Amino acid sequence: CAGTVTLTAQVGANTASTTVEARAPAAANVQFVGANPARIYLSGSPGVSQSVVAFKLIDASGNAVPGLPINLRLNQFPAGTYLGSTVGTTALEQSTDAQGLVSIAVNAGNQPGPVQVEATLVANPAIRNVSNALAVASGLPVQKAFALSVSTFNIEALNTDGITTDITLRIADRLGNPVPDGTTV
Repeated sequence: CAGTVTLTAQVGANTASTTVEARAPAAANVQFVGANPARIYLSGSPGVSQSVVAFKLIDASGNAVPGLPINLRLNQFPAGTYLGSTVGTTALEQSTDAQGLVSIAVNAGNQPGPVQVEATLVANPAIRNVSNALAVASGLPVQKAFALSVSTFNIEALNTDGITTDITLRIADRLGNPVPDGTTV
């Protein structure tokens, strides 16, 4: 709590009250909470092309600090990647919620590569942190990254119907990253 706080004590029928001024908790650190999902795919590919990156503002005791503005900006990103809902946006300002959290959507563009979002407390730029583990994968399969395997190459089924073998196809993009679920083969 912050501001004027009334303290009341009661013993039996006796009651005493006083007021004190409480200071709001001072922000001490911005924590990277996570990116969900950690891998997104190029805009227009069959995979998910948006991730939500979250940070938490805390005080020296690890308690959440609500209601303070945080500057969020793309620090490292491949071409076309943007924040929020407006194409081309690379920086936004948002206030922390009641749990001290601030989150932003990161949208993939048309180039693969690592993405890093920086969160900076507006009132004190020394309090900042960056995200990690977020990447834009190309997602488009290439012929040289197709691998086909079967569990039994020559099944004994000349005159028998219904004999099966498992066929597995592994596909990757030009950088060796797995293609997104739902890619048509």
